[in-house]
Amino acid sequence: MQAVFSPVITDIDANLTAETGSKSRTQSVSGAEALVCAFPPRCRSVLAALLNGQDAPFGAIEEIRFRLGSPVQLVAARGEIMLSQYGVLTATEAEAMLGAVCENSVYSKENELVRGFVTLPGGVRVGICGEPIEQGGRIVRFTRVSGFCFRLPRQLKGCAEALAARFTQNGSPVSCLVAARPGVGKTTFLRDLARCLSNGIGVERAFKVALADERSELSGGVFGAGALDVGLRTDVMAGVPKAVSMPLLIRNMSPQIIVTDELDGEAELACAAEAAKCGVAVIASVHAANERELLEKAGMRRLVESGIMRTAMLERASGRFTLRTSQARGG
Repeated sequence: MQAVFSPVITDIDANLTAETGSKSRTQSVSGAEALVCAFPPRCRSVLAALLNGQDAPFGAIEEIRFRLGSPVQLVAARGEIMLSQYGVLTATEAEAMLGAVCENSVYSKENELVRGFVTLPGGVRVGICGEPIEQGGRIVRFTRVSGFCFRLPRQLKGCAEALAARFTQNGSPVSCLVAARPGVGKTTFLRDLARCLSNGIGVERAFKVALADERSELSGGVFGAGALDVGLRTDVMAGVPKAVSMPLLIRNMSPQIIVTDELDGEAELACAAEAAKCGVAVIASVHAANERELLEKAGMRRLVESGIMRTAMLERASGRFTLRTSQARGG
């Protein structure tokens, strides 16, 4: 299969359009050529065609996975497929892929690699696994890479419009932990929620929003600028640990709301609590299957029971997001 690749990743969702009353749009993503160039040459054409096509197997592709000795795996909205006819990943190809995703400078990507991922322009997050070297209990580099997971960001404009008002009270934003299982679409939802709050869509007024976008997935950041639409009044700090970026955003950009993805660890939770004390609402996603599982994490329990943050369980069925929110507890 031959195809000419254009830098567009699409996601068309009729249920979403029907729910929100807004038209789904094709979103151009900067750096899509770099994405395809990271794939082994033997399967670039077929993957480019599938990424551009609206009739990909089992719906829009969400992940592309490569593993040593295994065929390419496509994970889509309604299933998966193995491209066995295109061969398996070799060690030589894995080495070349690592160089490609690091823009031929592994050294320049060390800070990301030690956390097990690299972010490509356009917000494509490439998870990496293999044989790491540890020093003092910390990964310092990988000696051999055995697998890659390319997670493709989707701009679903309108998916948060009907729910945006749930993050305000009496015209002011409220802090909230948005929890869901992996794969539900927390990042997709937060991206559109930031756009809605920033543009005043679905809420009484617009707010100054800041993204603490450590992995550049929310904004699709390229050289510090977002490639995806996160709102007119949104400032982005990408590629910086959240515990560093949140205080800087508060001091320098005076946001009313900070949106961030995958909040975890004592340092990040402390920053969220401090932001709330400064009058800045924090809306952050967390991994949890239910509220009980969320509250089993001591730091998050303190945020909720102290009344600093609410919780909201995010669910998705037939392309539609729903929320089950709780009121803040304690005083």
